[in-house]
Amino acid sequence: MKNILIKIEYEGTRYNGWQIQPNVPTVQKVINKVLRIICQFPVSVSGCSRTDSGVHASCQIANIFIPDTIPLARLIVSANSLLPDDIAITDIAEVSGDYRIKHTNSGKRYLYQIFNSRIKPLKDRQYQLWVKKPLDYDEMENACQYFIGTHDFSAFRGRRCQQSSPVKTIHDFRISRKQSPQTSIITITVEGSGFLKNMVRIMVGTLIDIGRGRAKEGIIKKALQSGIRIDAGATAPAMGLCLDKIFVSPDPFENRDSLIKSP
Repeated sequence: MKNILIKIEYEGTRYNGWQIQPNVPTVQKVINKVLRIICQFPVSVSGCSRTDSGVHASCQIANIFIPDTIPLARLIVSANSLLPDDIAITDIAEVSGDYRIKHTNSGKRYLYQIFNSRIKPLKDRQYQLWVKKPLDYDEMENACQYFIGTHDFSAFRGRRCQQSSPVKTIHDFRISRKQSPQTSIITITVEGSGFLKNMVRIMVGTLIDIGRGRAKEGIIKKALQSGIRIDAGATAPAMGLCLDKIFVSPDPFENRDSLIKSP
């Protein structure tokens, strides 16, 4: 057997998140099924991040063990031919037998997109949250700085979160926008050591409350100090959130000869 890392991109709209759950479709369940067909025995994909129901990913990374006899080129071609249109394996690399991406990554980056306009979005609407009322961009930009640093994020923790510690470090939190006469597309970028269940969505929801004038920027400082969920804002919908990057050094997908060759 050989230990393989696969990089996966998916649109999460149709799925109840990444991780396998009984009686519902998940991204992990679909990939396991496809790999079982290719390898002719049960294969378990171990991902690096448990994205929520409806959340997208442009860079999920997972470990799998496959027979030595299966060429990597064949695996990626065969898997993509069997996977549905909203899931794709975009890269593949062989690593040492004891390598686990879950334990070797140093953090993750998420993006959240808001379509702020009175006109409903048509293009990319499955990847953006539509907010009709104009948002105060400057207030949101000023407020997001409170998230940077190491904090107890208990107030930004979703129900049934299984992580033992609510203390996380946010390395970067920034907001950018592209404007036209009728529309503002706001992109929120969050980089951190790790994230609790729903954490990014609650942080974004809190910023939206501030942008709408429903709360002041002091709400973030208060919530971080109290650790009480009701002191933070609403949970933003999943559709605008995307797992954008998983940080790992050295990166097995870079500085190497191509492992994807014509079969």
